[in-house]
Amino acid sequence: MKKKQEKIFNILTIAISIIALFFSYFSYQLSIQSFEYEKIRDTFIYTPTIIEKVDSVFVQFKSSSENSELQSLSITFPSEINTQKIRMIKKPIQISNYTLEGIAEKYIEDKLRLKRKDSVEMVGNINIPVVFDYSCVVFGSSQYLRESRMLIFDIHYYENTKSIKFNSSFLIDRLGYPLKKRTFYTGPFSKPLDIKIAIQDSIDLQELLRNQLRAKAKMKN
Repeated sequence: MKKKQEKIFNILTIAISIIALFFSYFSYQLSIQSFEYEKIRDTFIYTPTIIEKVDSVFVQFKSSSENSELQSLSITFPSEINTQKIRMIKKPIQISNYTLEGIAEKYIEDKLRLKRKDSVEMVGNINIPVVFDYSCVVFGSSQYLRESRMLIFDIHYYENTKSIKFNSSFLIDRLGYPLKKRTFYTGPFSKPLDIKIAIQDSIDLQELLRNQLRAKAKMKN
């Protein structure tokens, strides 16, 4: 009987130790995630922003600071407008006006149901919310940054006339990566933490863009 009690006691001791170890590991992961989130968030806030130069053919992007250099940039659109990210990794960091204007044209004609043959005149501008993810060298150190922006297009639809021109973009907010602070369980049989963060960040990013798109539509109505 005594041996049985000792065996049970030993099993309970081991079980309690395992549980304590699990919670210790989980707390450690939480502290790391919290530290990394705050560090990256501060990095995103106190860094140069993106400026663009528009000519008749290209939109060229640069860093606003003389002490930094833009290395790469990607543009994420609301999935209702464009499901593919636009990535720019070759210098100069630029994109053709035709590419951006083609996305805007598709949005106008497919989503807003406006065709050239329509006898409705539409003159003004249309705004598309996007997110810029970019890499900069700041004082010799590589940083990955993020901005919420609005792309502005000048449009003129009238009978057989159709004109869509990219005008500029304006900064809405500086964002961090990941977009929202969340808690993830990580263990030996789960996906790596960086993959979980990337998947959830993509979901949160699309939610932000959808809300901005809906808010813009309500303002026009």
